[in-house]
Amino acid sequence: PSHKTFRIKRVLAKKMKQNRPIPQWIRMKTGNKIRYWFSGVWALLVH
Repeated sequence: PSHKTFRIKRVLAKKMKQNRPIPQWIRMKTGNKIRYWFSGVWALLVH
C-alpha cells in the first residue's frame, strides 16, 4: 500500500482508539478507499 493511505489509516486508528467521532470530510474523502481496503482484508481473512 502507498505511504499516504497507510498514514491516513494510522491516524484513523489513533482517533478510533481515542474514541472521537471522525470528521465528515475525512469520512467522505477516505470512505470508499477504506471500504475497499477492508473488503480486501476481509476477503483474505474469510478465504
